[in-house]
Amino acid sequence: MTDDYYYSKVFITKPAPYWEGQATLHDEFITLKLSDFRGKYLILFFYPLDFTFVCPTEIIAFNKKLEDFKNINTEIVGCSVDSHYTHLAWMNTPVIDGGLGKIDFPLLSDITHKISQDYGVYLDTLGHTLRGLFIIDKRGIVRQITINDVSVGRNVEEIIRLVQAFQFTDDNHDVCPANWKPGDATVSNKPKKKFLDTVYNADASGLFWRVIPNKTFISYKEKSVGGRKVIKELPCANATGRSMLKMVVVGKSNKNIDLHVHYYGQKSAWMTKDLFKKWFDECFVPEVRKLLKDNFPLKALLLLDNAPGHPSEE
Repeated sequence: MTDDYYYSKVFITKPAPYWEGQATLHDEFITLKLSDFRGKYLILFFYPLDFTFVCPTEIIAFNKKLEDFKNINTEIVGCSVDSHYTHLAWMNTPVIDGGLGKIDFPLLSDITHKISQDYGVYLDTLGHTLRGLFIIDKRGIVRQITINDVSVGRNVEEIIRLVQAFQFTDDNHDVCPANWKPGDATVSNKPKKKFLDTVYNADASGLFWRVIPNKTFISYKEKSVGGRKVIKELPCANATGRSMLKMVVVGKSNKNIDLHVHYYGQKSAWMTKDLFKKWFDECFVPEVRKLLKDNFPLKALLLLDNAPGHPSEE
């Protein structure tokens, strides 16, 4: 313990600290314990005190959405350092007079402060708690923690969204991106076969440049062209062997080459800056955009293989 705070025993992905105590539900006192909720999601939220100002707005907001929580197999328990008798008095006080009125989920008493200390939300110097909220899944594992200062209440709709997202990931391999809601697209957490955004000179002769996909098989064969230089064809193929992208090949031959490539015949067999730009804009970009359905990388990394005798031109 520090001067004001107790060290929390709560850790996300770990079992929630066990608790049990007296609670008030409707006009009855009941014994409530964490294990009662095994097999369901539980929203355990702490609020500072009964008969205050922000606290009833939160509790009433939770109560209005109670059916929405029950529809997603989720229960709600509110908790403060007040006694279960004080909870009952607050529930029996009309809203217009600062009370709660009828509330259909239990309010747990933490009069010994043990629960709020274990959950790291108790303020020793003030004698009450922060606005802590814990989403505990059906296995009793803590999935989310939110702690507000006492002056600001919580967003009930966001809590519903978080539970829905955690439940989705429980049952699916996909993960949920920012602002996800049921029905929105999700993201696979399995690596995809994507193209490296790398273009580079493929061999020491400087005869051609090629694009190489990530995690692929590369095959090659040599062909002579018009009795001139030997060029290599290195088709880029995925694991099924299907060619995915055409390479660019630069050679001295002006004859058409029957290869799965973009061929440029010119006096010099070296790739020039202008020729590279022409190929990149007119061939590479359209092909990759087609393959990736217009989801083209924002940048490409250009690596040069400066073979002996390579021109100094970029």
